[in-house]
Amino acid sequence: MVMGKPASVTSKLKTASALIFLMAFVPGLSAQPDFSGVWSGAMTTQDHLYWGPEDYLCFPGCPKLLHDTLGGLLDDPANDDRPTDELVGQTFGVVIADRMGRSTPEGVRRIEESSDTEDVDMAKFCAPYGFVRESLNALPMQISREGQHLKINYEEFNLSRNIYMDGRAHPAGGELTPLGYSTGHMEDDVLVVDTTGISGDYFIGLNSPTVHYGSYADGATVVERYQVLQDPRRLVVELTITEPSTLTEPYTWTKTWLSTPDVTLLVDSCEDVPGEIE
Repeated sequence: MVMGKPASVTSKLKTASALIFLMAFVPGLSAQPDFSGVWSGAMTTQDHLYWGPEDYLCFPGCPKLLHDTLGGLLDDPANDDRPTDELVGQTFGVVIADRMGRSTPEGVRRIEESSDTEDVDMAKFCAPYGFVRESLNALPMQISREGQHLKINYEEFNLSRNIYMDGRAHPAGGELTPLGYSTGHMEDDVLVVDTTGISGDYFIGLNSPTVHYGSYADGATVVERYQVLQDPRRLVVELTITEPSTLTEPYTWTKTWLSTPDVTLLVDSCEDVPGEIE
């Protein structure tokens, strides 16, 4: 006599098969990447072998064009005998021309003003950053899940922001704030975050790629696309800002962080007061 499988086992097998089918063929039901954990950029993980010169240059985030152009020049065998500084200078020329071409007259005025580094009051840089500088800042950050939502804690100025993942709409006519109001959703393995209600960030001096190219006015909107990649485990973002007062078309920055599970966020201060975040 041939014995069949018990009904309970057969039922479980059918359920498992159905789930495998759904995860394979129904969009949005496959296993989602884990964005949680502490992530650190090139400035605080300088000895890691993953980083290249373009990553060190972009340690506080930078225009995607800058990162891609310098990386391409470095990878081209025709440039093997050219000094890296020369390639960096060529890259900056490309990026500046591109940004100026995308800028409104007001945007051009701000870029020109930001190039004047004389008599810069460094105390201004102790004020909390606006959206672009904070989202791409050089210090570690931590992403955690709170129910169905996500929260990002930044070591830089110890600021935080919520990303609402329940499909809610952005509030209409709300108060503008430096980090705005963020909602998110998944597109395959990419976390897409839409942020509105962002107040302007006008800053001058310090020829950092982010600072020099990052000024924008009130009412900017931002779309961030985060993706977790492997070997090594890392988080990559492309941040695209739309702001018609200074830009004639959207502009995209990029930043990469490495997974650093052993890192704890510290209390950040312009007075360099040490201590972990409680």
